[in-house]
Amino acid sequence: MRMFDVKPDEFVLVHTIKTKGGVSEVLNHLYGRTKDLSADLKKRFQEFSLKTGVKCENIVILPPNDNSVIVSETT
Repeated sequence: MRMFDVKPDEFVLVHTIKTKGGVSEVLNHLYGRTKDLSADLKKRFQEFSLKTGVKCENIVILPPNDNSVIVSETT
């Protein structure tokens, strides 16, 4: 797990690669300080996820909540 991109007062983008039984899985999280993340930041997250091997259909942008998290993962 590593922090790929961080702006402490705005967001953190976490990139994780899990390997089990010779199979790797990529998991990306975007955590925001506020409930409303900018469209530019969401786009950057989507582009990053695609570059790390996540299929477009596996990128999920959830409605804003107290945690402000966006998830993408390979399967």
